[in-house]
Amino acid sequence: MPRSRALQCALDLASIPPMAARARELPLPDDVLEVIRIAAGCEETLEEAARRSGKDRGYVKAAAEFYVQQILFFPTADSHRILGVRPGATRADMRKHMRWLMIWLHPDHAHAEWKTVFARRVLAAWRDAQKAPDRGETQTSARRAAQPIRHIPWVPRPIERRRSRLLIPSLFLIAVAIVVIAILIPSSLVEAETSWLATFLLRAVEASKSSAGS
Repeated sequence: MPRSRALQCALDLASIPPMAARARELPLPDDVLEVIRIAAGCEETLEEAARRSGKDRGYVKAAAEFYVQQILFFPTADSHRILGVRPGATRADMRKHMRWLMIWLHPDHAHAEWKTVFARRVLAAWRDAQKAPDRGETQTSARRAAQPIRHIPWVPRPIERRRSRLLIPSLFLIAVAIVVIAILIPSSLVEAETSWLATFLLRAVEASKSSAGS
């Protein structure tokens, strides 16, 4: 059996994921259906691909699934791309590709929310590709069908630091209390210490008032 170009692309992409951006701009390989069949779990195709590539079956299947997700199902893919066919493909080819894609995305295989989303896109692409053979029309319609659900990302609200309304009155009362203590206790040591502390607190009150006014 000749070497599969699509399978090699899938294996290369699995090794170097950043290649996806460039691969999306290139035409699909003619034998991309083989990769779709592997992703869908076709035992015969998977066994042959593992034998030819020398890779583990699980690795080959995972590479095929990753290729389909990244190269066929990217957000701006048109209907033909989603189905894995080139523009101008026959209805029979599109139907064959759609069938294998739906086998892969069927909930009986493995239920997952992303599979439900992709299944809807495949069905929309199938309907659209039949109605609009022109590439420009299918591309516009497919992008509209694949429009992601809009949501506003959660952004933490900045914490606004507010001055306590009780800060200035509290400092003022403490300063008054210290002054009273200094007057009632005629000790030179206490008087000196409390006078210094009272002066400091009074200045703090004045600074708080000036900053609050500005």
